[in-house]
Amino acid sequence: MKTKRRCENWLLTYRDYILPRTDAPESYVFWSGIFTLSSAVRRKIWIPKKYLGLWSCYPYLYVMFVGPPGARKTTTIDNGSRVLLDQIEGIRSGPSVFTKEAIIEKLQQSNDASMYLVIGEFSDIFQKAGKDRNGIYEFFTSMFDGSMNYEAATKSHGTAFLEKPCINFFSATTPGWITDNMPEGVITGGFASRVIFVYEDGPRLNKMFFDDVVGPFEQLEKDLLIDLLHISKELAGEFSFSDDGLKAAKEWSSLPHPQRLMKNDKLGGYLNRKKTHVAKLAQIHSIATKDELVITAEDWAFGVHAIETTETGLEKIFTGVGKNRYTTEIDKIVAFVRSMNFFTKTPTPRAEILRSFMHSAEPRILNDLLQFAVDGKLLYCKERYENGQKEFDFWVPEFTV
Repeated sequence: MKTKRRCENWLLTYRDYILPRTDAPESYVFWSGIFTLSSAVRRKIWIPKKYLGLWSCYPYLYVMFVGPPGARKTTTIDNGSRVLLDQIEGIRSGPSVFTKEAIIEKLQQSNDASMYLVIGEFSDIFQKAGKDRNGIYEFFTSMFDGSMNYEAATKSHGTAFLEKPCINFFSATTPGWITDNMPEGVITGGFASRVIFVYEDGPRLNKMFFDDVVGPFEQLEKDLLIDLLHISKELAGEFSFSDDGLKAAKEWSSLPHPQRLMKNDKLGGYLNRKKTHVAKLAQIHSIATKDELVITAEDWAFGVHAIETTETGLEKIFTGVGKNRYTTEIDKIVAFVRSMNFFTKTPTPRAEILRSFMHSAEPRILNDLLQFAVDGKLLYCKERYENGQKEFDFWVPEFTV
């Protein structure tokens, strides 16, 4: 007997459950919903080799939120995805101590060598790794590829053997951490190409209190949980394509990449793996709306749209890697001026900017960075006189003076 879903579209219901009660960017809410569904189905559904040739595509994901401190990166996952997933029996979460050995041992304890792993700050896992930083990247790369059995030595249990392990991975970091710590080789291929990076400048709203928000949130949570349990327990097996779905997928996959992305040497790995991301996301949209494991043109279009909304952010995230060390500082200054403009409703004085970034660079360099931002039309500037001294005010192009 066919089970009637509580949610017509699980992802839209999740949005309605989370978004009204948070100042987090909508994209963070959107991707936390996707991560939740991906964690629920693990490797139980897939697009088979019948369509893809020598490989099958499973919908597990690596997602990383990137933004400045206070952008609600981990808050969104902790109060959305984890609240729901922790109530579903059979879905195993990762360890509280983020070491490679601890992760392997948790996977061994899982009946199907699967888990969802939430690392609030990506830098945390490197604090335990010591000099083995490259080993961390190699480990997660191997886990993502997951079609092979994995064997590794552990300190406490000897050799660990995992049969087709599956990790849904979420973490968060800042653009500055990526610039300062992620090797260029990791960006252009390997680990980073397997991650969906979601960038935002800061919170969506300038709002702290939500006691005025009224809605059927308890009922929405109940509906989400009932459907998530159903999806987790009942959906399994191979996907097929509808006629329009296969036509749409083939037509899109033969299109060239946008020239602006092709010119960015940091995005080569992402572009090579973009089709894989779309295929995973099409599966997620399918299970969000129906039980039938059939990918339609609408499912495929969702996958394309979802991944392409992240591309502008990719250029911002990786601009500073291997290049001018102050590129990230310029981005931070522009983001600071933007937030101040819209918070104070006025242009931002240079003195305020210098005070806020006094630990980032010497005053002379900060002035040069401000001038660069103005020359590049990232900021606008006007001079004024205060107590007989010349002062400058700055604002972003989208702010009306």
